[in-house]
Amino acid sequence: MDRYLHFFQELQRRRVFRVAAAYAVTAWLLIEVSSVVLPAFELPEWGLRGLIIALAAGFPVACLLAWAYELTADGLQRDPADALPTPDAPSPRSPARRTAFWEALLVGTVVALAVVGGLTSLYVTYTPPASHLAVLPFRVVNDDPQADALAAGLLETLTSSLTQLGQFEKKLWVVPSSEITEAMPPSAARQRFGVSAVVSGSIQFGEERIRLTLNLIDAETERQVQSRQLDVGRQGLLGLQNEATRHLARMLDLPLSSQQAAQVAHTQAADPEAERLYLEGRGVLRTAASVAGVDAAIGRFARALQVDSTFTLAHAGLGTAYRQKFKRTEDLQWVDAAISHTQQALALDSTRAPVWVALGVIRSDQRHNEAAIEAFRRAIAITPGYAEAYRHLGFVYRRTGDPERAEKTFRKAIARQPEYWKGYNALGSFFYSQVRYEDAIAQYEQGLRLAPANPSLLNNVAVVYWHQYRLENAMDAFERILALDSTRAITQSNLATAYFYLGRYDEAARLYAKASAQSPKDHELVGALADAQSWSTAHRDAASATYRRAIALAKEQLSFTDRNPSVLGSLAQYYAHLQQPDSARVWLRRLKPLADSSATSVTLAFGIGELYESLGDREQARSWIHFALRQDYGWIPLARSPWLADLRTDPLMLRLMEAKELPARLLSPKNGGS
Repeated sequence: MDRYLHFFQELQRRRVFRVAAAYAVTAWLLIEVSSVVLPAFELPEWGLRGLIIALAAGFPVACLLAWAYELTADGLQRDPADALPTPDAPSPRSPARRTAFWEALLVGTVVALAVVGGLTSLYVTYTPPASHLAVLPFRVVNDDPQADALAAGLLETLTSSLTQLGQFEKKLWVVPSSEITEAMPPSAARQRFGVSAVVSGSIQFGEERIRLTLNLIDAETERQVQSRQLDVGRQGLLGLQNEATRHLARMLDLPLSSQQAAQVAHTQAADPEAERLYLEGRGVLRTAASVAGVDAAIGRFARALQVDSTFTLAHAGLGTAYRQKFKRTEDLQWVDAAISHTQQALALDSTRAPVWVALGVIRSDQRHNEAAIEAFRRAIAITPGYAEAYRHLGFVYRRTGDPERAEKTFRKAIARQPEYWKGYNALGSFFYSQVRYEDAIAQYEQGLRLAPANPSLLNNVAVVYWHQYRLENAMDAFERILALDSTRAITQSNLATAYFYLGRYDEAARLYAKASAQSPKDHELVGALADAQSWSTAHRDAASATYRRAIALAKEQLSFTDRNPSVLGSLAQYYAHLQQPDSARVWLRRLKPLADSSATSVTLAFGIGELYESLGDREQARSWIHFALRQDYGWIPLARSPWLADLRTDPLMLRLMEAKELPARLLSPKNGGS
């Protein structure tokens, strides 16, 4: 006990308590002042964080100096109790009034050194991650479906808000929320999207307030770089989004200009209830798995407009929702509704580039090319760095037969986001459409260097391999994608097609069944499943029922668009494969007026040729299939399809295949049932 008492008395004698108290007060004042001053000058928020770390590190230094040294009127000297005794040693203590100045000087010096040293060290060692960003789904603390919808809606709007900042800051691009379909580790986001950082976090909805936690994480190291916690009242949902955008901009070391700040701030509605309904609508639409889900989103957007008829974003949301409804039903009335609400949004605020892009996409769906081009150009005029607008514009130029302008436009998109895989994917797809397969592969591989596990790039590389008749390479690529994501329906379908043409019918049927289970309304997938079952040894008995299901789905789709040549051709083919030629000819007669060989797509032309071959009309079959082959489409089905085995013995087809010089492995006999 005496030893502890002596130590306490020694701390008092050496004035350690006084120095510690002075240091704590000075540090507290400095932090309080800095918390006000730093944001006012839009300085990075890591500055305040670094100041706190530096002051905390300096505290034990100040205490150690107070212990080891005596503050005297003559300056800083070793404490006499620690020094060796000498005959001429000075008095143990100088008068208190003469040492007060030196104590203050010690505290001030240590604080200054701690601040300067700590901030300098932090500045040198801390580098904000390059701003290639993905916003991952927020974890919802509440157990409430409404909270889930609001959280999903906030993810959508926050991503959109950050994307708008990316149009000003070339070093910032954000993965579209439509690509973030599930929660994933930061490293997985890096592999799939090529991002350098992710934003994750949680959201909690209380009775009066909402708490949002934002974590900025380095995608390569998975180290949390910064974190923020925001609290707002439940009446300020879009205000929470705006505040989160400002905080993330500071966390990314992106100071907001007055123009950018204004663009972030003008998303709010006049009524908080309208904001809540809008966010719920965005969240419901994001997760909608059926037409009923889309209708639920439409209902929320419509109620938001009943509360505030001038709410621009609600009109834009309705436009997006009605477009999705059209894509699912192919009922043209929903296209008109989508256009109407998108135009109303632009009438309220014509400065919103994303809404112009949305209008351009709808016009492009309708093949209204000039209107689509005008909409995309308006978006670019508002935001010259809008890479997505350039990509959409390039697709329209390609479709209108202007490949030179299309290629230039795709390259402009890449120039604006050179580290985003999607630009290279778009240019690769353009080269693929021009039968420039090696150029296409070069672009896809450039994208894969940025996003090595991106399923779209891997899929597109595999498709090019397929059209180069490198079937094994294509299958390896498809299998690699499924190893990364076993639920990806398009890859399941593509690999199933490869298996089918290689004679592995059981495996093809298994994968087509998985793909059609994810898209149960897709008559083409169900029809492909029936084809595989027809030639399979294990599933042949199920083929008839599957064809009838495909017929029912195709007729359901035809009820919305009764002049769709692709659906009419599919119906005729299904009946032909069911050995019902009379029914097949009924649908073929409906198809004929719509099928002009000079304007028909190559896929439809080849399908019509297959249909005529099934119905025993060899002359028409050769004519339509030859039309497709002249455009370099259909060589693999011709060489490998079991439905065309007899046609392959036709002298014309033999001459065409010989002239094409197809690889021997493509012409080898099929393996038979698997």
